[in-house]
Amino acid sequence: MTALHEPATRRHTELSWPLARALAAGAAAPLPATAVPLRRARGLALARPLPGADGELLPAGTVLTPAALGLAASTGHDTLTVHGRPLVAVLITGNRPALRRTPPPGRPRDATGPVLRGLIDWAGGRALPATHLPDGVRPLADALVRAARDTDAIAVYGASSPGPADRLGPALDSLGAQVVVDGVACRPGRPQLLARLRCGTPVVGLPGDPYAAPAAGVTLLAPLLAALAGRTPPAPRYVRLDTAVGAHRADTRLVPVTSRGARVVAVGHDRPGLPWAAALGDALAVVPPGGAELVELIELPR
Repeated sequence: MTALHEPATRRHTELSWPLARALAAGAAAPLPATAVPLRRARGLALARPLPGADGELLPAGTVLTPAALGLAASTGHDTLTVHGRPLVAVLITGNRPALRRTPPPGRPRDATGPVLRGLIDWAGGRALPATHLPDGVRPLADALVRAARDTDAIAVYGASSPGPADRLGPALDSLGAQVVVDGVACRPGRPQLLARLRCGTPVVGLPGDPYAAPAAGVTLLAPLLAALAGRTPPAPRYVRLDTAVGAHRADTRLVPVTSRGARVVAVGHDRPGLPWAAALGDALAVVPPGGAELVELIELPR
């Protein structure tokens, strides 16, 4: 059994949203390259450029869509050198949520599990079945050690809020982990965490609120998994919102929006505990502190 060190008193130092996301994108190198047949390459990222008779057809980091696979086949390629999908352990802390129907009072329904699994797949990873843990530092620390043996990354749902509910921080401290991000100045999704265990496995802590999970997922988890999968990040897209959205003076706001023709509008229905707004939206508008005329759009998993 892994020995626990005495955890130090934690001091949450929130980072700006752009800095936290950049740190997540740079926190891991791509998985080793391997050659796979075309029929197994869909959704994987090229580890080296796709050559053709007239030079490079597709750059390294390109995600292989059906059209890309058709291009590869038409130019005589039977196998492609790609990065694999990172295997992700999902740890859920606290009271075991109900998986069916409406649970009795005091027991939550698992609303974040489907969000996490979809986000992990969309970002290039493969999610293992979730492991539900009793509350406490020791069960979480032991689970982190076990998960790190066979996975490329670990996502922890809940137990990351500052104060008495913080179980993830002390568990990581007890294992001698390096904490890279300990809180992000964004709304929703402030209590996020990115750390690296001593064995090198990255750990992402996500807030337990289903309303905040999609925003937190695209901030730290998605960039990390895209880096492990060797995917080239998409070019930023900036738009002008057609609905008034109040900016926060110090925090970045992540606002679900949808496109209606040439217009980009906020969908509303921002309600803690319910991912209604993210379900209606197709992207998050990144509204910086103080606001801006043009805002970045981050695609939501579809």
